Amino acid sequence: MVEALNYVKTEDILCVSIGKSDKVISTQFSYVQLGVIHSPIEIALSYQAADVFILPSLAENQPNTITESLLCGTPVIAFPVGGISEMIEDGINGLLCNAINAKELSKTIEQFFDRKESFNQFSIGQQASKKYSLVNQVLKYQQVYRKIMYSINDKLPMK
Repeated sequence: MVEALNYVKTEDILCVSIGKSDKVISTQFSYVQLGVIHSPIEIALSYQAADVFILPSLAENQPNTITESLLCGTPVIAFPVGGISEMIEDGINGLLCNAINAKELSKTIEQFFDRKESFNQFSIGQQASKKYSLVNQVLKYQQVYRKIMYSINDKLPMK
């Protein structure tokens, strides 16, 4: 992330991070470390105050941080690894980098700021609420269980 920020040409960026970290992040931009936040309301307000949430992870499955960001209406920039590609609709609720490296991340950050008005925070939050609702999650689990049960029943010997 720090390497990518060093390539970014966009001006007037404030970088904010949440969580425990002993590292001092040095970039050309202003940087604020909020530390650990336990309050769900404060976490939601932090996401909502951001223009974009950037997750520079090189390996992930389906990160809660992306779900949280989208539910708060904040678009996401990330690498297309693991389940992230299924969570981010490129150009709709965020941007996926075309390659997994710092230069590509910096290009994607610049691309976001060139067109940030095209991301509708209300729509992002609304779509995420539908996609990640408890009812929808239960239905998806039921589909998985049914698929497993049908495949098991097909393999059981006839009596």
